[in-house]
Amino acid sequence: DGKASDGNSFRVFLHCPGCRSNLGPSIRDTLLLRKADKYSNRAADDDMQEMDERLSASELSLKYAFTKDEDVACAIEEARNREDDFFGRGAEINAESFDGLDAVMGRSFMELCEDDGTKQLKHVQADPTLLCGLDAFMTVQEQKFITAQLISGDTSKLASATEMMHHISTLYRQGIKPSSKRRRNSILDSIKEIIREGNEARMLEAEKEALRALNDEKPQKDKSSRNVKFGYLPGSRSNRSKQVDMEMKIEYMELKKQMMYMKLHPLPLRMPKYAEVVVSKDGSMGLAFWDDTWDGTVLDAFSKIEVNQSFLGQTYLTKQHADSKGIRDVLDVGSPRPNGKGYIDTEKPRVVIVSINGSLGQQGIVKGDVVSHFNGEPYLGTARELMKLIENGYKGEVMTIAFNADSAVAEALKRRSMLTRKKKESSLSRRPRPSLARRIHTT
Repeated sequence: DGKASDGNSFRVFLHCPGCRSNLGPSIRDTLLLRKADKYSNRAADDDMQEMDERLSASELSLKYAFTKDEDVACAIEEARNREDDFFGRGAEINAESFDGLDAVMGRSFMELCEDDGTKQLKHVQADPTLLCGLDAFMTVQEQKFITAQLISGDTSKLASATEMMHHISTLYRQGIKPSSKRRRNSILDSIKEIIREGNEARMLEAEKEALRALNDEKPQKDKSSRNVKFGYLPGSRSNRSKQVDMEMKIEYMELKKQMMYMKLHPLPLRMPKYAEVVVSKDGSMGLAFWDDTWDGTVLDAFSKIEVNQSFLGQTYLTKQHADSKGIRDVLDVGSPRPNGKGYIDTEKPRVVIVSINGSLGQQGIVKGDVVSHFNGEPYLGTARELMKLIENGYKGEVMTIAFNADSAVAEALKRRSMLTRKKKESSLSRRPRPSLARRIHTT
């Protein structure tokens, strides 16, 4: 990848001058194998200890990733196999040169994965419905990690994931996309990105070869035998219009599928948010908070908190609970009593924002959002104490507030993921199996 003088990104493809084949996958395999050979565990223990002392922290983490990460190990093995096929080495390969790679696939790999949490993350499936449209600006690893944080049921992890998403949106506004993040990541992330791009390039080449072979086998029609209409090229506009109609139909079906999924797996009405407040000493902050009480139910996450004022100017709150089959399924998946509200705690006080300024409005904060964290810590105080903390800050100080990252929303997102997993498992178990007669007939 490169960048032109006008700021536009471009990609240069390297082709063999003789056969015009794409050299990108081969170059990526060479880079990967050079890194693997450089940090391989083929030296003696004493030499290896001296070598480790000369490595930097990122190089040391990369070296031991070759014995931890299963994806990297499989990519190295496949790259070596492709290299052996190219040079025709085959059975002449020295098996001792793969001692480090064989150790990767041993029993110790699972233990190492459990130590650094990689095993748990491998089984997490990224949920784009939780990422607020930011999934296009994240790497696959970021999507999985943030999804795992959001569905963990832990309010601290929920607030951390909300803050990460805020910073990702900030990076996107600065023009930093996932393709350019690789330059700022560690060596291990660069290796994984090279592996991913190599796999995509090989898949693209395989599709081109299959399409080329299909076109070669297709019989050529006689042009003179085709009926030609006046002012109309045969097979031009009709084929394009059919293709456009098919694409629109596929897009419509995909949108309909997403709407049905959201209907059966609804998100909380109060999704977690993150905002930054800049302290001003001129008294024009325009913020106001109000004391409220949480009833201890998960249903509260599907409730809209409205801020109202009476004729006398007094502020009061009203709550409207949403109700649907999807919400009831989310509440019942983790409750011992069906058709309940999902009680998980006793009543507890909380703080709700009732007046916002333009800065918070631009960050997506609305009246009725619940204050859950202040400056990275869970907030358990009152509305007056929170306002005093903000006013006591020095001019220009940036204070962070996480909204709606409370126990109700955290439990609702956790139960929603449980419901999705439960439905998926039940659909797999309900797949029809062939009868005994059909199995005998097929055999």
